[in-house]
Amino acid sequence: MRILVSGSTGFIGRKLVQRLLDDGHDVIVLLREDSADADPRVDVLRVPRDLSTLKRRDDWPARVDAVVHLGGLNPERGDPAMDDSLALMRANAEGTAALARISAGKGARRLIFASSANIHSMFDGKPIIEDDKPAPVDFYAASKLEAERRLRAELEDSSTEFTILRLPAVYGPGGRGAISMLERLAKSRMPLPFRSATNRRSVLALDNAVDAFVSCLTHPGAAGRTFLVADRDPVTLAELVAPVRAARGRGPGMFSMPVALLKLMARMIGRGATADRLFSTFVIDTSRIRSRIGWRPRLSTAEALMQYNKPGASNNERS
Repeated sequence: MRILVSGSTGFIGRKLVQRLLDDGHDVIVLLREDSADADPRVDVLRVPRDLSTLKRRDDWPARVDAVVHLGGLNPERGDPAMDDSLALMRANAEGTAALARISAGKGARRLIFASSANIHSMFDGKPIIEDDKPAPVDFYAASKLEAERRLRAELEDSSTEFTILRLPAVYGPGGRGAISMLERLAKSRMPLPFRSATNRRSVLALDNAVDAFVSCLTHPGAAGRTFLVADRDPVTLAELVAPVRAARGRGPGMFSMPVALLKLMARMIGRGATADRLFSTFVIDTSRIRSRIGWRPRLSTAEALMQYNKPGASNNERS
């Protein structure tokens, strides 16, 4: 297949492009005009930093079988516009619409869009499913929800199929965000106060995320579908820390502290939003993607964390 990837230099994008090349696909990457050169095995199409200004042009590839859209503004990358709702809408919603419009005009068979599971909030303690009424938790999630709407509208009367993957926190080599911060703490020898934190959260290993994108490229059951994707079981903070330390031959090393006190301490150092996420319950039901296309997470969360954090493995800082 000939596959075009946006966001190819990002956390998921780098791993996905490598996988697609290893699988024998021809890969075209969208790179900003000021970005460094890409892997010599891929074709490069230079595009404006602002994807919302993207227009059909003469050098657009004549044939693209599928498009994977990973690009956009993301607070997990430390983008300065993370609290700017207009900038997020322009980059994530309008940029997605522009890429969908060109993809349809060029006859791409399928467009796979990386959305966010945070367009949902948990109610009544029930696991989240795709048909739950959206309740975005922040500006970023709201921009992803609007991007989904714009994507469907642009492709409605075209022959281009769409698949939307709503992802929770993705962790792995090169990651940032709350999970990677927790991994860095776990690598230290200091005891951590998470034994009392009983909330569970669904997360997603980088390798499992890439598998999901690859599975959706060709499976007929993915056409026109929206899927929530996550590792098999939600985990507590202690279950995130223990495998990291086990990979380094150490015990869990945790003690109890009231969660309310931990949240207060986090707010005092400007990490209140991160603490609110880490200490809240967020459980995803992945029944739809498992039943529709047979996707299963290849690695459990514990297996992935041990693999990613063995001494000598790639570190978890994104360049």
